[in-house]
This record gives sequence, C-alpha cells and structure tokens, in this order.
Amino acid sequence: MRARKGDWVYILLGCIVPVVLRRRMRSGGGGSQELEELFESVGECYVDGYLIGEAFAALDKQPGGEYYRYREFVLV
Repeated sequence: MRARKGDWVYILLGCIVPVVLRRRMRSGGGGSQELEELFESVGECYVDGYLIGEAFAALDKQPGGEYYRYREFVLV
C-alpha cells in the first residue's frame, strides 16, 4: 500500500520508526448514529530526525505543541 494525500505520519509508542496511518470512519454498532474513528496502517516511513526514539525527545521539548500530542486510537 502507498501513502497518499490525507494520510498522517504517527510516532507510535513501542515503534522505533514512524508509520503512515490512513483514517477510516465507520458507524457505531447497535444502531448508534455515532461515527467511530479508526486507522489503517499504510506502512513504515522515513522522516529525517525521527528514528529510534528521536521523536519522543522532540515531544519532551515541545509539550502541547500543535504537531506533538499523545492520542489513543484503534488500528484496523
């Protein structure tokens, strides 16, 4: 699978390289009208300066920054 416009690069806890994820939405179960946000793994990627834990060092330097934040989500 190849990355495309709209995909996001994420640094996942426990991964030593950044990954590209694609956002997916699906309706909630049980007749719920709420949409559930899911992500599909596109694959690993290279981002200069963000390998082998370097991203977490940057995160510590810029807490609450626009591009750096902790988030929980579901991978499918």
